[in-house]
Amino acid sequence: MCGILATYDPNGRLHAQTILNAAKSMSHRGPDHAGIWLSQDQTVGLAHRRLAITDINGGDQPLVSADGTIVASVNGELYGYKKIREELRQKGHHFKTESDSEIVIGLYQEYGLDFTKYLRGEFAFVLYDLKLKRLIAVRDRFGIKPLHYFIGRNGIFSVASEAKALLALGVPAAWDTYALFHASCLQYIPQDHSLFKNIYQLKPGHMLVHDSRNVVVTKYWDVDFPKDDEKTNLTDENLAAKTLESALKEAVTLRLQTDGPKVCFQVSGGIDSSIVAAMGAEALNVKTHCFTVSFPHNAYDETQAAARVAQHIGADFTSVPVGAVDVVNTLSDAVYYSEGLAINSHLAAKYILHQKIREAGYTIVLTGEGADEALAGYVHLKQDLLGNTVLGQGNADLVASGVHFPIGPGLDLNPVMHRLGYLPTFLKAKASIGFVMNGLLSKEWVHHFSPEQMITDFIQSIDVENQLTGRDHVNQSSYLWIKFAMANYILKTLGDGCEMAHSVEGRVPFLDHLFFDVAKRIPTNLKMKDGIQKHILRVVARNYLPEEVCLKPKQPFMAPPLSLVENRVGFEFINDVFHSQSFADMNIFDQTKAVRLLETTGDIDIEHQIAIEPIIMLMLSTYLIQNRFHLARP
Repeated sequence: MCGILATYDPNGRLHAQTILNAAKSMSHRGPDHAGIWLSQDQTVGLAHRRLAITDINGGDQPLVSADGTIVASVNGELYGYKKIREELRQKGHHFKTESDSEIVIGLYQEYGLDFTKYLRGEFAFVLYDLKLKRLIAVRDRFGIKPLHYFIGRNGIFSVASEAKALLALGVPAAWDTYALFHASCLQYIPQDHSLFKNIYQLKPGHMLVHDSRNVVVTKYWDVDFPKDDEKTNLTDENLAAKTLESALKEAVTLRLQTDGPKVCFQVSGGIDSSIVAAMGAEALNVKTHCFTVSFPHNAYDETQAAARVAQHIGADFTSVPVGAVDVVNTLSDAVYYSEGLAINSHLAAKYILHQKIREAGYTIVLTGEGADEALAGYVHLKQDLLGNTVLGQGNADLVASGVHFPIGPGLDLNPVMHRLGYLPTFLKAKASIGFVMNGLLSKEWVHHFSPEQMITDFIQSIDVENQLTGRDHVNQSSYLWIKFAMANYILKTLGDGCEMAHSVEGRVPFLDHLFFDVAKRIPTNLKMKDGIQKHILRVVARNYLPEEVCLKPKQPFMAPPLSLVENRVGFEFINDVFHSQSFADMNIFDQTKAVRLLETTGDIDIEHQIAIEPIIMLMLSTYLIQNRFHLARP
């Protein structure tokens, strides 16, 4: 993966050094090479920070077409590129490198704006067409790779992998008050916003075209869960399992491609990451390496299960211990590099994990993200399937209280109920967090927006008619989660933000769009069977993993609450922040109420302590973002 940047100034005032300096703010994304292309009239500039994976010696960017009319800066991995490149050569296209990235130029020249349908992988890129004088930016289907853009006065336009590069170009550093209030209500920011004023995100599966006058954003792909009345050939369990296994093996094998950098696996001990590691080890046919995070709390630690998986597949195993001291020492950096708010100290844990992966000499890591979305793995989806039947919570579910399950009263979700006819369990959980958060906002800040507006805007941003109508509650909730929690938190903040902070490329086989097309056609009664989530994946996993791993309940990746009173290091760190003058000066939260909430954590049961953690972490990470980016007060 890499860092990309493009900028346009109709007045021709661009300077190479300014662009290079902005790209340098993303040097962690690409430590191996810095490149720039600047048009002769100085109106358009593209820059690139490279993490060399494919064509190590010849794949530096920006890339320029053989005829000099197309320039591209590409972030990500494009699978099946050798076949595509050969097909394009037979059509008369010429290539300067052996890089997978260069196919975007040939595909664009051959198919125009329809070229996105031929792309497979994790990617975000920008392409400039000198003949038509237009910049084209594209983000992958699920939003695995980030892409931000800025539309300024006097026709200025810029796009980059990270917001910090746009700030380095001169965009004023200030809060996006709408996005911050949205997070205060529903835990996450909207898909098309960032935390920074006037810096937007290109939505997953979307393309942006800038023609020097207008910016047009269009959707080129969506999840498209099948409607309940659509026929599928995967109703037979054996056939569904074989088809799923074949698709997943292909997706894993493709993601082992590299011209040199070492590949490892992130294993939690759960079925998702474990089967990816097992299939990867089989395909590589060499000894592999598995990494996991260990926590000093039995309810959160999965080290034993992860070690069992590594032993079973014959892999080396490294457990990365993360305690409160580690979180306190790294959380500010984790927030800075991910450019996102935290709901749990698992953000710092992910940051530390990838730091250790890089120190061990690995550049590529395969993970299990996306399996729960593709195959109905979350416990909140099980609750949606059961409807009004009360679902008893086990230990694995307790650690996600407040994140997946609501605790206490919540914000009014009537706009969602009116539009969908039911309330997804995870949205009720977000609303319960939002209810408390809104009571903690300062008097001045609380009048900016209303919770009703946030909730209405959220449901109106969803293509209900084409993506939700006619689907069962599990698929509807999965779609909303994919667009809401997965895109902007799981993939961007926890994933890419923590991986690329250490120049580690994360690859996610479960989010291969061709695999997902298979998974989504499997009926819900095979995804959830006899009260067991991801049943069909467990059937497949028995060919690769120990039985106890196949039967293991879903354990969300969460860290022990940093705010537990008995955890003095973490508690005192938060307490110092909440009592500080700089926290009060933000004028976002009511300092007295924030301190009081923290002090109450010692007087409530563990379930409510866990449920309060996202609220405390949202306030803490807001403070850290404020300090690291020196944002103007709202």
